[in-house]
Amino acid sequence: SSSYINSGKSLSVLISYINRALYLDDTTKTSFIIASPSREGASALAEKAKEIVSSITEKKVGVVFVADGANRKQERLKITTGQATIVIGTPQRIIEYLNDKNILKFFDALQGIAIDDVDTMLKVGYVKEVKELVKICIDTEVRFEIYGNDLDYKIFDDIDSGIKYEK
Repeated sequence: SSSYINSGKSLSVLISYINRALYLDDTTKTSFIIASPSREGASALAEKAKEIVSSITEKKVGVVFVADGANRKQERLKITTGQATIVIGTPQRIIEYLNDKNILKFFDALQGIAIDDVDTMLKVGYVKEVKELVKICIDTEVRFEIYGNDLDYKIFDDIDSGIKYEK
Protein backbone atom coordinates (compact mmCIF):
# COMPACT_ATOMS: atom_id res chain seq x y z
CA SER A 1 0.00 0.00 0.00
CA SER A 2 2.63 2.54 0.95
CA SER A 3 4.53 2.00 -2.32
CA TYR A 4 1.28 2.86 -4.10
CA ILE A 5 1.15 6.17 -2.24
CA ASN A 6 4.86 6.86 -2.51
CA SER A 7 4.81 6.62 -6.30
CA GLY A 8 4.21 10.36 -6.28
CA LYS A 9 1.42 10.66 -8.83
CA SER A 10 -1.37 9.65 -6.46
CA LEU A 11 0.00 11.83 -3.70
CA SER A 12 0.39 14.84 -6.00
CA VAL A 13 -3.25 14.54 -7.13
CA LEU A 14 -4.34 14.24 -3.51
CA ILE A 15 -2.32 17.24 -2.34
CA SER A 16 -3.62 19.32 -5.25
CA TYR A 17 -7.23 18.50 -4.33
CA ILE A 18 -6.65 19.17 -0.63
CA ASN A 19 -5.05 22.51 -1.48
CA ARG A 20 -7.96 23.46 -3.74
CA ALA A 21 -10.43 22.40 -1.04
CA LEU A 22 -8.89 24.94 1.34
CA TYR A 23 -10.10 27.73 -0.96
CA LEU A 24 -13.69 26.49 -1.19
CA ASP A 25 -16.43 28.53 0.46
CA ASP A 26 -18.34 25.35 1.28
CA THR A 27 -16.53 22.12 2.11
CA THR A 28 -19.70 20.24 3.08
CA LYS A 29 -20.39 19.05 -0.48
CA THR A 30 -18.23 16.72 -2.50
CA SER A 31 -15.93 18.80 -4.70
CA PHE A 32 -13.29 16.27 -5.73
CA ILE A 33 -13.23 12.56 -6.55
CA ILE A 34 -10.23 10.28 -7.04
CA ALA A 35 -10.89 6.90 -8.67
CA SER A 36 -8.31 4.19 -8.06
CA PRO A 37 -8.10 0.77 -9.74
CA SER A 38 -7.88 -1.20 -6.50
CA ARG A 39 -9.64 -1.17 -3.17
CA GLU A 40 -6.26 -1.38 -1.42
CA GLY A 41 -4.82 1.58 -3.32
CA ALA A 42 -7.92 3.69 -2.75
CA SER A 43 -7.96 2.78 0.94
CA ALA A 44 -4.27 3.66 1.37
CA LEU A 45 -4.77 6.98 -0.43
CA ALA A 46 -7.83 7.80 1.69
CA GLU A 47 -5.90 7.05 4.88
CA LYS A 48 -3.06 9.32 3.72
CA ALA A 49 -5.62 12.02 2.90
CA LYS A 50 -7.19 11.76 6.37
CA GLU A 51 -3.73 12.00 7.92
CA ILE A 52 -2.94 15.16 5.95
CA VAL A 53 -6.28 16.92 6.53
CA SER A 54 -6.20 16.13 10.25
CA SER A 55 -3.29 18.57 10.54
CA ILE A 56 -5.18 21.37 8.78
CA THR A 57 -6.80 23.78 11.18
CA GLU A 58 -8.02 26.56 8.83
CA LYS A 59 -10.89 24.57 7.37
CA LYS A 60 -12.58 21.20 7.79
CA VAL A 61 -11.90 19.04 4.73
CA GLY A 62 -13.70 15.70 4.86
CA VAL A 63 -12.38 12.58 3.17
CA VAL A 64 -14.52 9.52 2.49
CA PHE A 65 -13.37 6.13 1.20
CA VAL A 66 -15.90 4.29 -0.99
CA ALA A 67 -15.45 0.80 -2.42
CA ASP A 68 -17.09 -2.55 -2.86
CA GLY A 69 -16.94 -4.40 0.43
CA ALA A 70 -16.90 -1.17 2.46
CA ASN A 71 -19.82 -0.10 4.63
CA ARG A 72 -22.27 1.39 2.11
CA LYS A 73 -24.53 2.82 4.85
CA GLN A 74 -21.57 4.64 6.46
CA GLU A 75 -20.40 5.95 3.07
CA ARG A 76 -23.85 7.32 2.22
CA LEU A 77 -24.19 8.91 5.64
CA LYS A 78 -20.87 10.73 5.30
CA ILE A 79 -21.64 11.92 1.77
CA THR A 80 -25.12 13.15 2.69
CA THR A 81 -24.12 14.86 5.95
CA GLY A 82 -21.37 17.08 4.58
CA GLN A 83 -18.35 14.99 5.55
CA ALA A 84 -17.11 14.27 2.03
CA THR A 85 -15.22 17.16 0.44
CA ILE A 86 -13.02 14.54 -1.22
CA VAL A 87 -14.26 11.06 -2.16
CA ILE A 88 -11.65 8.41 -2.90
CA GLY A 89 -12.62 4.98 -4.12
CA THR A 90 -13.01 2.34 -6.75
CA PRO A 91 -14.61 3.27 -10.08
CA GLN A 92 -17.66 1.03 -9.68
CA ARG A 93 -18.68 2.50 -6.32
CA ILE A 94 -18.00 6.08 -7.43
CA ILE A 95 -20.17 5.56 -10.53
CA GLU A 96 -22.86 3.96 -8.39
CA TYR A 97 -23.06 7.13 -6.28
CA LEU A 98 -22.86 9.51 -9.26
CA ASN A 99 -25.80 7.65 -10.83
CA ASP A 100 -27.86 7.55 -7.61
CA LYS A 101 -30.61 10.17 -7.93
CA ASN A 102 -30.94 10.39 -4.12
CA ILE A 103 -27.26 11.26 -3.67
CA LEU A 104 -26.57 13.17 -6.88
CA LYS A 105 -27.49 16.54 -5.31
CA PHE A 106 -24.56 16.15 -2.92
CA PHE A 107 -22.24 16.18 -5.94
CA ASP A 108 -23.54 19.45 -7.39
CA ALA A 109 -20.38 21.27 -6.25
CA LEU A 110 -18.13 18.75 -8.02
CA GLN A 111 -15.07 20.44 -9.54
CA GLY A 112 -12.84 17.55 -10.53
CA ILE A 113 -12.51 13.82 -11.00
CA ALA A 114 -9.06 12.28 -11.15
CA ILE A 115 -8.72 8.84 -12.69
CA ASP A 116 -5.58 7.53 -11.06
CA ASP A 117 -3.50 4.74 -12.59
CA VAL A 118 -5.74 4.70 -15.67
CA ASP A 119 -3.43 2.36 -17.59
CA THR A 120 -3.84 -0.27 -14.88
CA MET A 121 -7.61 0.31 -14.82
CA LEU A 122 -7.81 -0.36 -18.55
CA LYS A 123 -5.53 -3.42 -18.34
CA VAL A 124 -7.62 -5.04 -15.59
CA GLY A 125 -10.91 -4.51 -17.40
CA TYR A 126 -12.31 -1.18 -16.18
CA VAL A 127 -12.67 0.20 -19.72
CA LYS A 128 -16.44 0.70 -19.34
CA GLU A 129 -16.02 2.42 -15.97
CA VAL A 130 -13.26 4.77 -17.20
CA LYS A 131 -15.42 5.72 -20.20
CA GLU A 132 -18.39 6.33 -17.91
CA LEU A 133 -16.37 8.57 -15.57
CA VAL A 134 -15.05 10.58 -18.52
CA LYS A 135 -18.56 10.86 -19.99
CA ILE A 136 -19.94 12.08 -16.64
CA CYS A 137 -17.26 14.77 -16.60
CA ILE A 138 -17.99 15.82 -20.18
CA ASP A 139 -21.76 15.86 -19.65
CA THR A 140 -21.51 17.92 -16.45
CA GLU A 141 -18.53 20.04 -17.57
CA VAL A 142 -16.49 18.83 -14.61
CA ARG A 143 -12.72 18.83 -15.06
CA PHE A 144 -11.20 15.38 -15.34
CA GLU A 145 -7.59 14.38 -14.95
CA ILE A 146 -6.00 11.12 -16.01
CA TYR A 147 -2.84 9.73 -14.44
CA GLY A 148 -0.87 6.56 -15.13
CA ASN A 149 2.54 4.96 -15.24
CA ASP A 150 2.55 4.02 -18.90
CA LEU A 151 0.33 6.47 -20.75
CA ASP A 152 0.37 6.61 -24.52
CA TYR A 153 -2.06 8.09 -27.02
CA LYS A 154 -3.70 4.69 -27.58
CA ILE A 155 -5.17 4.96 -24.08
CA PHE A 156 -7.01 8.11 -25.12
CA ASP A 157 -8.34 6.32 -28.20
CA ASP A 158 -9.55 3.48 -25.95
CA ILE A 159 -11.28 5.95 -23.65
CA ASP A 160 -12.71 8.05 -26.48
CA SER A 161 -14.19 5.17 -28.46
CA GLY A 162 -17.80 4.65 -27.64
CA ILE A 163 -18.32 7.93 -25.78
CA LYS A 164 -21.23 9.85 -27.26
CA TYR A 165 -20.66 13.58 -27.04
CA GLU A 166 -24.05 15.19 -26.70
CA LYS A 167 -24.93 18.72 -25.76
